[in-house]
This record gives sequence, structure tokens and C-alpha cells, in this order.
Amino acid sequence: MKTRPRGVTLIELLVTISLFALLLALAIPAVGHWIARQQLQGAVDDVRQSLELARKTAVTRHKLVWVEFSQQDKAWTMRVSERKTAAACDGSQDLRCIGAGQHAGVSLGADGRKLPLLLAFSPLRGMPQQDDGEDLRKEVDLRLSRAACQPVTLQLLSTGLIHNGAVRCP
Repeated sequence: MKTRPRGVTLIELLVTISLFALLLALAIPAVGHWIARQQLQGAVDDVRQSLELARKTAVTRHKLVWVEFSQQDKAWTMRVSERKTAAACDGSQDLRCIGAGQHAGVSLGADGRKLPLLLAFSPLRGMPQQDDGEDLRKEVDLRLSRAACQPVTLQLLSTGLIHNGAVRCP
């Protein structure tokens, strides 16, 4: 009795590799858009959570909590702290620091306002204030953007609530 050798022929292997290469070529653009969308969504979520942290901390600790947005060259930083001013982020004294280091490729700006931008959340119901102590009369629009995606506007309303648009990367 004669047994046939088992295995894969060269033609079967080439057909399988060709199909895999074709599927990979079709999937790469979609993966690139997915990665861009996830990076922008991560930055929007971090900024939103930092603003919520500032508001909740002000109410629970009965202290002013400061939020500072600053920019050097193209790098941006958001600092949440009970200290009004600081030369840089300090993990031992600040509640939270995020920026371009954690969100590479994402830029941040404030519509109608120049950076640096300094806001405070009051202990009274967590209402946002300007740095001079006046309540916000108009919402603060923060714009986060990334290449290959539409910019996302995150609004801090004068009531302290936060509203953000959807992340879209066509």
C-alpha cells in the first residue's frame, strides 16, 4: 500500500499569501482611520474627565480648583490643581496633568480665547469662574483636532456641565 505525502503545494501557498496580501491592502486604510479616531477620542475623554474632576473636587473639598490650559510651540498642557499658578506640572501637588505628551498628534485650542487660559471651579455647586473671580457669562469652547479627523468642540457651559461633539474621522 502506497501512502501519499501530506503537505501544501507551492501553488496553494502562493494563492493563500496572495489572498492575505489583498485583504491586508484593503484593511490598512480603515485601520489608519480607526487609530486616528481612537487617539482623538482618548484626548477628548481625558480633557472632559479632567474638567469633571476639577468640578467634583471643588465641591467635595470646599476649595477653588484651578484648571490651566497652556501651550508652548505646538505642545499643550492641561493642569488641574488647587494651586493657582505653577511653573510646570507637579504630580505630587497637582490633581491631574495631561498634554501633548500623552496625546501625540492631537492639538488643543480655545475658540475666541487665547492660551494660556486659566479657569477656576468654585466650591459653590462647582460653577466655573474666570481667573478674576467672575462667573463665566459665556461657555468656553475647547477645540481638539488631529490630522485626518474633523475637529471636535468640547464646551464648558457656565453651569459647569460639559458637552462635546462626536469624533469623526472620514
